Formats: sequence, structure tokens, C-alpha cells
Amino acid sequence: SRVYIFSQVLSRGSDEGPSGVSVLLQPTGLTTVTGRGGNFEFRGVPQGEYTLSVSHPVWSVPKDVVPVVVKDDAVRGVK
Repeated sequence: SRVYIFSQVLSRGSDEGPSGVSVLLQPTGLTTVTGRGGNFEFRGVPQGEYTLSVSHPVWSVPKDVVPVVVKDDAVRGVK
């Protein structure tokens, strides 16, 4: 079974985040870029353990790796 991961990269002290931040889902190699408000998504992710990595060519990212577990049609670790 596969799930949909939808989350957000937030700017410090804000309820929203920047667009243009790269998000990598390892070990799948899938990548996406945040859109308006810092939102991003991955579709069709199978069950397993992953890490989300974020980066930007100009801005520093304090927490750049987040562990994620996809199990029983649910995602754990992404807020």
C-alpha cells in the first residue's frame, strides 16, 4: 500500500515557509521543491523508513534531516 506525504518547511518564527526549498526523500531519490507557504508533497510512497532532507542554495536550514516512517497507511515523523 502507498501513501501521500504532505508537509511544510517552516520559516523560523512563522506559520509559513519559503518556496524554492529542495526536499529529498531518501532512499527513494524522489525530490520536490516547496511551493507557496513552504508546502511540499510526495505521492505513492510505499511502506518503509525514510529520511527527508531539505536544502537551499542561499539559506541555512537548522534541522535539515527528519526521519519518517510509513506504516499501515500512515506517516509518522512529519508534522
